[in-house]
Amino acid sequence: MTYSVPFDLRRFKPKDWITNKEPCWDVGAALDATRHYKLVTATQAARLRPRDKVELRAGQVLDYKAPSKKAAKKY
Repeated sequence: MTYSVPFDLRRFKPKDWITNKEPCWDVGAALDATRHYKLVTATQAARLRPRDKVELRAGQVLDYKAPSKKAAKKY
């Protein structure tokens, strides 16, 4: 996993990425081309431990009930 240097979207016209109904592949390609840094080093990754049962269960807790399929169709 990586993160990038700050990415200035002002390089692109707003109509190309804010209100565009088509995929914005050029914006994604430009972000991919920026310098990225590793989130953790190999040494840090080796020191990570697997999540225990409590952490796994906590990850399944939802703050809000997922909308029903009928509700989703109304939007």
